[in-house]
Amino acid sequence: MRCRTAGKALPRGRCCTGRVRAAGRPSAPYEASQSLADPAGGCSIDVAQPAARPGSAKGAAAAAAAAAAAHPPAGSWQQQRPDDIPWTQLTFPFYSQPAEPGPSRPPPRATTPAASVWDAIRTEAAADAAQEPLLSSFLYASVLAHGSFQAALAFVLANRLASAVMLPVQLLEAFQEVLATEPGLVDAALADVAACFERDPSCASHSQALLYAKGFHALQTHRIAHALWARGRSVLALALQSRASEVLAVDIHPAARFGAGVFLGGGGIVVGATAVVGDGASLLQNVTLGGTGKESGDRHPKVGARVLVGANSSVLGNIPIGEGAQVAAGSVVLKPVPPHTLVAGSPAKAVGQIQGNPAAMLPHNDARLAAPEAQGSGGPAARAAATGAPPEYII
Repeated sequence: MRCRTAGKALPRGRCCTGRVRAAGRPSAPYEASQSLADPAGGCSIDVAQPAARPGSAKGAAAAAAAAAAAHPPAGSWQQQRPDDIPWTQLTFPFYSQPAEPGPSRPPPRATTPAASVWDAIRTEAAADAAQEPLLSSFLYASVLAHGSFQAALAFVLANRLASAVMLPVQLLEAFQEVLATEPGLVDAALADVAACFERDPSCASHSQALLYAKGFHALQTHRIAHALWARGRSVLALALQSRASEVLAVDIHPAARFGAGVFLGGGGIVVGATAVVGDGASLLQNVTLGGTGKESGDRHPKVGARVLVGANSSVLGNIPIGEGAQVAAGSVVLKPVPPHTLVAGSPAKAVGQIQGNPAAMLPHNDARLAAPEAQGSGGPAARAAATGAPPEYII
């Protein structure tokens, strides 16, 4: 062992500063040296490395390993530079990676409306990532890294609902398991995306519904909680209800039943355990589907298909709201509502008949009212003529 600072041979185990160094007695010929720096700031010393005996099995193995390291096979990881590795593999955890590493590929050509929604989500997310590079990582991890809608939905919900005691990886695993075994739930969620895009004036694309809409997130959390409730996993189902209420300000009991293509318009929505909401219904902000406090058992409303319940309305008791009916904003409904009927007031009373689908005919979604020539011709009056409802009750 030789001190490179002093340039002289040293006793075994010591450097020129007198500090004891770990050095073993040579037991084989030496051919190379390794520099060891004194951690206390002293000199550096050269410690020779043992060489394998020529002709021995160990020597042959060492020679083969050295040759392989010097000439790695083509395409191996040793030949890859950092620039050759997709940045997504270096940035995101394993659970957000696509099934096959590499750039995401577009899905097959859509053949069903559900597939068309997922195709639109991916296309919009890619365009948004190109337009706003700051969000490209977020959009890739949330949408573009996934090969299916259910995978993206599970990832978005897991990160939205995660807490200190419910980690995103744990929620992701639970959500993926439910979505993989409940194909009807996935179809309903895709219909919910389309409903949110069509009926929410603040939602500019399908991808924004998936990524940002609180009502959509609350409804999908409920769908998963309802599936868990039906399997007897009530503890986790109630925990998800509580977390969704805390994060999204929407409180839906896991036992409540929802159809497909439902739109929840914002926070403040409360839905009781025995309530039923039909396909294509719309519930706007601060809607309550609750009980009167005088009943037990089946005690909550049964909202039919394509019903519109206006903002700040309450429907109380085990009463039916007929298909295609509308509850005007601020109403308190205590009695059954016939199909295609508009009710208003507190307590609510029938004030007119409804034509068409009120849940889907929100003012911002009517192309005729959005046209410039319709702006000066009385928008509410035109909508009233289209639906048959009195103009003063148009939302």
